[in-house]
Formats: sequence, C-alpha cells, structure tokens
Amino acid sequence: MAKVNVYISNEVHNKITAIVEKRRQEGARDKDI
Repeated sequence: MAKVNVYISNEVHNKITAIVEKRRQEGARDKDI
C-alpha cells in the first residue's frame, strides 16, 4: 500500500514538474505558475 502511494505521489510530482517546465519554456512569468 505504501509503495503504491509513493508511486502515485511521484507520478503527480512528475506531471506538475513537466507542466511547470513547459510553462517556463513558453515564457510564463514566475508569478503565473
């Protein structure tokens, strides 16, 4: 159970990181993130 929760957390973290990186590449200002 714990391993599943950690896996989901990593999955969500990776998605958020990817979104932030994409927005940065698009020239979004820090306050927009």
